[in-house]
Amino acid sequence: MPDTVKAALLLYGLTDAKAQLLRDYENLVYQVEADQTYALRICSDDSDQEQLLTEVEWLAAIRAETDLLVPKPVPNQDGNWVSHVNGRMCVLFEWLAGEPVSEQMSGAIARRIGEMMATLHHHAEHYRPRHPVESRFDYDYFFGDQSWWQTRASQRLSEDYQSLLPAVKKAQDLLKYLGESPAHFGMSHTDIHFGNVLQKGDTLAIIDFGDCGLGYYLTDLAVTEAEFRDYPEADSLIQNFREGYRQVRGYVPNEKDIRTAAVMASLLYLEWVFESENDKVREDKAEWLPDIIADLQ
Repeated sequence: MPDTVKAALLLYGLTDAKAQLLRDYENLVYQVEADQTYALRICSDDSDQEQLLTEVEWLAAIRAETDLLVPKPVPNQDGNWVSHVNGRMCVLFEWLAGEPVSEQMSGAIARRIGEMMATLHHHAEHYRPRHPVESRFDYDYFFGDQSWWQTRASQRLSEDYQSLLPAVKKAQDLLKYLGESPAHFGMSHTDIHFGNVLQKGDTLAIIDFGDCGLGYYLTDLAVTEAEFRDYPEADSLIQNFREGYRQVRGYVPNEKDIRTAAVMASLLYLEWVFESENDKVREDKAEWLPDIIADLQ
């Protein structure tokens, strides 16, 4: 076990634990076996403490104020959510068991995912973060003067850039129309793909809130609906998903707006892959770039 992991676990009083590395992208994620099972995240060097506090405090509020099953953060022995060890920050969560729903998708599961997302958005509409939220996926983030789209996209996308302008214009118009009212804009997961939805028996859980921030709920919907489109029965699954969402929130955004919001989801993905300093991210995810660009076109 690496010394940093040992030192981190000591901060939580886990002196006789075993740890197995599960993921090595920007962060290191370990499954820890001790008195119970935990997930330990050793954060990348460029992680921001305010962002981590935003994530864990929102997760704690979701667990306390809704019936959603999401990772439960564990404080260290000093009562702090974020620990510092060997120049790195780390956070610990209770382990959520289950398998990704991608292999067992059905209309009933799609409906439940819609209900869960609507519950998450309803909670976010009324939730007020205690700390300033560093991650804001707002109009300026996507299309402002310092945005990736304005500063680097033309270089990275080369000859494809011009062909994406019509889609970007539609997205710009939509965000200007929506504004930032709590009904449309608030704390968002931003990455509810089916690897981040786990099933164990009749129980579903949403995991990996590491990229959460203030954003448009439409983007969450767009990310998940894009996942459904990989299935032959996509139309039926999406219909069930929307019915589940409507059941909880009383309405579901129209299809045109959800499809337009897919532009923002795609730009997030493109920026992540093109600008990542991690070789594994670029190698593993680059194969999807042609499909993302084709969808935007």
